[in-house]
Amino acid sequence: MQPILSRLQLQRYDAEAVGNGIPSLVLMENAARGAAEVLDRDILASRGGLRGKCLHILVGPGNNGGDGLAFARHALSRGATPFVHLAVDTKDMRGDAQLMCDAWTSFGGSVRLLGGKPSFGDELTSDDIVIDALVGTGLQRPLVGRIREAAALVDSHPGLRIALDLPSGLDADTGRVLGFAPHVDHTLTFAALKPGLVTGEGVLHAGKVHVVDLAVPASLLELIGVVGESFGASDIAGLLHRRRADTHKVREGHVLVLAGSLGKTGAAMLAALGALRTGAGMCSLHTDPLALPLLDGRLPELMVEGLPATMRADDYEALIKGKHAVVIGPGFGIAGRTSELLEHLFARYAGPIVVDADAITTLSQRPDLVANVPPHAILTPHAGEAARMLDTTAEAVDADRFAALQNLVTLTRCTVLLKGSRTLVGSPGRTPQAIVTGSSALAVGGSGDVLAGIIGALCLKTDPYDAARIGAAIHGVVADRFTAATGSDRGLFPSELANELPRIIGEFLPKAR
Repeated sequence: MQPILSRLQLQRYDAEAVGNGIPSLVLMENAARGAAEVLDRDILASRGGLRGKCLHILVGPGNNGGDGLAFARHALSRGATPFVHLAVDTKDMRGDAQLMCDAWTSFGGSVRLLGGKPSFGDELTSDDIVIDALVGTGLQRPLVGRIREAAALVDSHPGLRIALDLPSGLDADTGRVLGFAPHVDHTLTFAALKPGLVTGEGVLHAGKVHVVDLAVPASLLELIGVVGESFGASDIAGLLHRRRADTHKVREGHVLVLAGSLGKTGAAMLAALGALRTGAGMCSLHTDPLALPLLDGRLPELMVEGLPATMRADDYEALIKGKHAVVIGPGFGIAGRTSELLEHLFARYAGPIVVDADAITTLSQRPDLVANVPPHAILTPHAGEAARMLDTTAEAVDADRFAALQNLVTLTRCTVLLKGSRTLVGSPGRTPQAIVTGSSALAVGGSGDVLAGIIGALCLKTDPYDAARIGAAIHGVVADRFTAATGSDRGLFPSELANELPRIIGEFLPKAR
């Protein structure tokens, strides 16, 4: 897991570091040295490292420009040939950036003003590397003038594009593009991840993100706090456990899936398949009686029953008896039955409840029921469903996903998994998690139904927060493996996703003794 810091937290991070005896120039030097090392050792390793490479570094007037100028020196010491292109006149350089500019030129480095002669593109080839060091995390208004023109030059380069800290023009807190931002292949971000690198449009613009250590003690993060953490494949190991050799189906738990209706039987089947493939000892599907003939017998391992047309109190009690987790909503419809079942589950069921799809829409129409969501529930909305819960728009949710997540957690007082290209997980009193697995191969109807079943099964062995973040990460790993194996960003059937779960889960289980 990597910490994620907001803009204000980053400002405090720098201030506390300086206040504790680490000068700002040392922080900038450490950032530049670390960035050169990551580029040399990790990104360019297969191409012989930095030695002999031609770098074009586009520099702005502030601290991000200072990072770029210091980076030029460290790249030079590693055998590269750096060219520094200033987006402003040297007299407009500020603070530490001016000192780094003086240091660069005092060692024989030259600077060129963008727009002058020779022009930026005159000597540029596709083998060259372009470095974006124009503006950093402090930006809160759209790029304009020569800075925007310089960012466009980065974007137009056909070769390798690298951003220092984050692509210029990206809002560090939200990932929103402020007027314009280049698309880069790699972002070398300093000290910690930023929300804008793991959510919103930032995911599209930042490429692969590498965190550069600044040699500041970790205790500083404990002092200032974080807005969240990343959670990826490497974080799953240690959170999953092997079954006991003498286990049996009852010990492994029974998942109840309340899902499906005419025309939407696939959603119910996919949720149940996700639960069984993740390790539920038993799974029962209770569905609309009209859908029962279409579901019964399709999956021999699944117990299928139709719900009574009119449910009495003892029907509700019989339904939840012996069930260790409930998944409600996939393809279930938003009729009165869904609302009534939610009422009963919230009032009477003490186990984890995964509230998904139509159940979320139903909940959004019942403010009185929202007030009764139990703390052991897990809501799994996409942006549209989240918008209905928050009485806003999907666009507003995606414009600041960390804020939307916090608003949902505050509203429901339970675990919330906000689905998207970078899924977020939050829970009262727990650190928000940005799931950094997954590819666009997941953008197909039914993949969310499988995820609901995965989380339902994981709830049998862990708490809702862990079940949500582990489930989302595993779900994403399946897509990552598919994309790596096929080279394709599409064509992954949700049923195939579910059937891959045992193999992927096996990668993260402790080795058998």
